Amino acid sequence: MALRLKKMRAAQEKKASEQARKDRIAALKADALAESSKVRSPIADAPVGMADGTGNEAGVSAFAFVREFIQQQWSFSKYQAAGNPEAEMQLFYNAAGTLLHYKFVKKSGNSAFDESLTRAIVKSKQLPQELPEAMPFEIVFNLKDMLAKP
Repeated sequence: MALRLKKMRAAQEKKASEQARKDRIAALKADALAESSKVRSPIADAPVGMADGTGNEAGVSAFAFVREFIQQQWSFSKYQAAGNPEAEMQLFYNAAGTLLHYKFVKKSGNSAFDESLTRAIVKSKQLPQELPEAMPFEIVFNLKDMLAKP
């Protein structure tokens, strides 16, 4: 009976500890979000991207969204490749977020890494949300960045 009571108390303490940890994380996220919203550019209406670029904020955010979505679909062990293989891919999505075409612009030289990218792209054939318009993307993927998943 005493052992059972000890186990119940331990379970309750563990649950309370886990909840406290989750609450601390939520508070830290809220603080970070509040702090980041205070950051302002020293130049009002500062351009986005390259000074001679032709993109806009919608394109930048769509690019970041597509890259992150593909990265979430990707799986690869860092032990399957030496160094930091890098490949460049060209993708074309329609406004509904459906992948119409993809191809390698430059392969990494590591077939396992390239195949893992192809699998991630195929898994990303339908985005979970629409894009502002039909858009082409040229994305460079490298092992170091891919392993640093969000």
